[in-house]
Formats: sequence, C-alpha cells, structure tokens
Amino acid sequence: MLAIQKAADAGFKKVVIEGDAWNVIEPLRNQVIAPHWSIKTVVEDILFLVKGFDNVNFSFVGREGNEAAHLLAGWAALLNWNGPVPISNLSPLISQALDRDGHRPNLDCISLFCKK
Repeated sequence: MLAIQKAADAGFKKVVIEGDAWNVIEPLRNQVIAPHWSIKTVVEDILFLVKGFDNVNFSFVGREGNEAAHLLAGWAALLNWNGPVPISNLSPLISQALDRDGHRPNLDCISLFCKK
C-alpha cells in the first residue's frame, strides 16, 4: 500500500510493484481471486489507487529473490521515514545484499557522469 501511495504522490504513471506475499500479489494481479478477509480492505484500497496510473504490473518475487528489497524496507521502517539518508549510511547487511544482487550504486557517479 505504501509503495503504490508513494508512486502516486511522486507522479509516476507506469510502475511495477514486486512483493513476496503471494496472498497479496495474486489478488492484485488476478482480480477474480478473492483476497483473504484480513487483507481485503488493503487490496481494495490498492486497486482504487491504481486507477490513477497508466500501467501497473504486480509481480510475485520469492523472498530469496528480493533479499535486498526486504532489508531496505525494514531499514526504512526503522528510520521511520525521517527524510533522505546518504547511501553511505546503509547497514553492512544491506550493502552486502545489494552487492550480491548486483544493484550496488556507483558512489562515484554524479548525475549521468561517472568516473571510470
């Protein structure tokens, strides 16, 4: 819910939402499948928000396939969204997961110009 709300607030029109909770992602992908009663309201709220986008894809990714995202989400929740935090302040666990996934940003990059 927070991801789709942040994307809407940022003005994105095309998004891919990945999640490791099959019971949430599947009713979002295939609206014929009824969500469990405990998450029905959240699923309905998300489906309402996606009406403001041009294109939204929901994708299930197993926990082993999104370790970095899982750790980043926990870290962000711990920080309680108190504003931007430099990437150099990432926890070593998150940095290691990003390195394993090949998503570690080049800290020498400034905008589109990077040191080789």
